[in-house]
Amino acid sequence: MKKAFLIALLAALGLGTASAQAKDVASERVAVKALSTVATAELPATAAKLVMEAPKEARAQRLAAVIQKVARTNPSALRHVVASISKADSSMAPLAAGFAAKAQRESTGEIAAAACGAAPEKAAEVLAVCSVATDLSNVTLAQMVSTIDPVFSAEVLSQEASAVDVTASAATVRGGTVIRPLPIPGAVGSSIGGDVITTTPTPVGPGRPGFDPDRYGRGGR
Repeated sequence: MKKAFLIALLAALGLGTASAQAKDVASERVAVKALSTVATAELPATAAKLVMEAPKEARAQRLAAVIQKVARTNPSALRHVVASISKADSSMAPLAAGFAAKAQRESTGEIAAAACGAAPEKAAEVLAVCSVATDLSNVTLAQMVSTIDPVFSAEVLSQEASAVDVTASAATVRGGTVIRPLPIPGAVGSSIGGDVITTTPTPVGPGRPGFDPDRYGRGGR
């Protein structure tokens, strides 16, 4: 699964697969070249603006170029850039954190905490992605995040992160990362409203073929 995710992550970020053309990657590098001249204090907001200006279908590649650029030229600002991007578009938080963690593994805890704080609704996905990208366990990452930002419970966060499955099933088609919840143990299905059903339905028997006078009598035919 970890190998599959790394392939999906690279595909989503426009690197290492046939889904990304070299000219596209080069054009994104040109687009973020101006970040070199941006003051450190203004870098997070400028980087987030640059990512959000990209068309939605190209946003992952723009994100890749931005994270690469910042990791290379201003690594101390990387977690702040991740937080700013995650706040601007929470759906990008797992990717931003995952790619930043791969680029700066020694700062994974700070990066994950920054993304979780900016997009708390994506915290479990952020941890799941960072865990796969760095080989750090969900438990270890949850403890790191909780220590930095006590608003998060390490126990709850690690459990929720463990219930997230990151797959590559749509990476080659849409260039994206698919994150879906794992089935809940004991679940036998779900209701029309999406509620989980854990109780096995009671069998009603095979029934008897033929005319049902009760049904048709009440229905008035």
